[in-house]
Amino acid sequence: DGEFWVKIDKVLFIKVVRNLIGNAVKYTPENGNIWVKIYEASGNIIFAVENNSEHIPDEEIAKLFDPFYRRELSRNRKAGGNGLGLYIVKMVADLHQFQYRFRNTREGVEIQIICTNK
Repeated sequence: DGEFWVKIDKVLFIKVVRNLIGNAVKYTPENGNIWVKIYEASGNIIFAVENNSEHIPDEEIAKLFDPFYRRELSRNRKAGGNGLGLYIVKMVADLHQFQYRFRNTREGVEIQIICTNK
């Protein structure tokens, strides 16, 4: 219904988008779905990526944003990565004073970046 402007560092936010979509692709089972949403809620712009995936135990969710944390207990290279993707997302969100949220959904899991209009 109108324009909403959010000031971001373009280079850093591209890293966020790539990390979130890359994770969704990596952890979505074959024939699964990925949804990328951008919408306004409560005066904020929400950038969200949701995908079909197994639910993550609540006590493990906070660890997902720790540097070098990989949920895959064997730490083999099957899923690739070094455990820095969501840490980078957290750092960029913090730099911009944006909130971020990871949650289990009916369909799988979703991560949101809540971009405030400053």
